[in-house]
Amino acid sequence: MPKERFISYPGCQADGDAGLLVLWAGYNHLEHTQALIAHYQWAMDQPTWNTEQAIPLLVSLDQLIPWLKQWHNDLDSTHGVRLGDSYAEFLDSECHSLGVTLTDLRAWKPTARATATRKAITATAINSSDAPKKRGRSRKAQS
Repeated sequence: MPKERFISYPGCQADGDAGLLVLWAGYNHLEHTQALIAHYQWAMDQPTWNTEQAIPLLVSLDQLIPWLKQWHNDLDSTHGVRLGDSYAEFLDSECHSLGVTLTDLRAWKPTARATATRKAITATAINSSDAPKKRGRSRKAQS
């Protein structure tokens, strides 16, 4: 799938899993939130899961809340609640249980290791001999 886009969550995979947690970027805000929360709840049940691994997921959820409230905050007839407000309450309760504030979440930055890996991958792709070549005729050929 060469034109597909994904969102990665480095450090959020289960212990012992060498893979990278990714989420399809084609989800709308509600689907994205539901997928994040499903993984978060699964992960919190794992005995080796820790707060450091949970923080990036909660940061992403915090960034999705305004969009949920804008686009998905109608009263849900199935659950009888407004989903944006419900997920905001979920975030608040999880922050409280982990001893983290929303200010802490909003100040969080990815570790240097994740940033350095991304830069190395980008640099490798740019410097690769497989990089796309310029198209069209050269100036000499046009004369």
